[in-house]
Amino acid sequence: MPDAPQRLTEEQLAALQVTHKKIATIDWSAHVLVFRRPNRDECHGYRVKLEHPETKADANEQLLQQLIVAFDAEQDANKARVYFTTVFLEEHPMFGSTPRVRLALGALMGMFEDEDLADLGKGVTIRPSPPPRTPPASPTGSATAPAASS
Repeated sequence: MPDAPQRLTEEQLAALQVTHKKIATIDWSAHVLVFRRPNRDECHGYRVKLEHPETKADANEQLLQQLIVAFDAEQDANKARVYFTTVFLEEHPMFGSTPRVRLALGALMGMFEDEDLADLGKGVTIRPSPPPRTPPASPTGSATAPAASS
């Protein structure tokens, strides 16, 4: 990774959003970290880790390691993960316990409604899933009735 970190462009962030549906970016110490939304199994594993005193302290950090998709301008998730765990976390060992991380994880796991995401605070940006495509309304007014033919 270069000394002066490059950032992803808006187009690259939009492409990550299309790929992963919902992403969070966290600005921290001149770096930008991008995380994807966890799936149900990852959320379940995370909740189980939070219930046990021996795994609770590392639950956020371990989940972040699973979810990272980009670090600065690096979009190869494996390279981003290696840099995140071997360099960034050595410099910022309590990163996983910060309010920004908690907000980002909560938003990615669906603990906030999409319209509330703009108010998360400085340093955290959530790009919600694109709105679902809704079929055209039925002429009969029924949500399940097939469209009437003319």
